Amino acid sequence: AVLGTYPDGLPVSAAEIKAKSLCARYAENYSALKNKVIVSSSDAHYLWDINEKENFFELECADAADSIRRALLNKLRGE
Repeated sequence: AVLGTYPDGLPVSAAEIKAKSLCARYAENYSALKNKVIVSSSDAHYLWDINEKENFFELECADAADSIRRALLNKLRGE
């Protein structure tokens, strides 16, 4: 769904953009995105729309579920 513009002052630390290739253009159009963590994902309805391995987070943490979960949440919060 397209929800419209990305308002300045929105109190969030991350934003999702479907296509990673559009991140730079959106950052130009919406200055509020410049300091956000950008998550690129897809709600694929067709096989050719599924994101491949280039979408990932690099997390520095122990190889345990709790550590990974904590590191991911911190990343999304912009910490």
